[in-house]
Amino acid sequence: MGTWTIAFLLLAISAALLAFTTLTGATFEIAKILAFIFGVLAIVTLLAASRPRPDE
Repeated sequence: MGTWTIAFLLLAISAALLAFTTLTGATFEIAKILAFIFGVLAIVTLLAASRPRPDE
C-alpha cells in the first residue's frame, strides 16, 4: 500500500468514528479520542508523503 492510501484510510476511519458518535448521539469518549488520534496520524502520514524523497 502506498503512503497516500494509508493516509486516506486513516482519514476514513476518523470520519467514520466521528459520524458514528454524532449520528447515534452517544457520548462515547473513547470513540472521539480514537477519531482524534487517527486524524492526527493521517495528517502526519500526509505530511510524510508530500515530502520530497532524497535521490537514491
